Amino acid sequence: MSAPVSAEYTETLRTDEREVAARIAAWVLSHEELLDRFTALPAEKFPQTRRHASELISGTGTDRFEFTLGLLINNLRPASG
Repeated sequence: MSAPVSAEYTETLRTDEREVAARIAAWVLSHEELLDRFTALPAEKFPQTRRHASELISGTGTDRFEFTLGLLINNLRPASG
């Protein structure tokens, strides 16, 4: 009795994984789309994002993650002086 339940559970997990992957793929933007969105932001509200849009999306996902994490951690340190 456990084998059919296990097989059904495994198939359900595979289906769920495929659905999640499809949702992620639909959400992820290409570099061009992301650059277009960043540069379309209102200049008066987002001047730095517009100015540095190409730098913000350069590198790999890991590069961007490590860069952002570094910014967060470095800004948590107390100011010296």
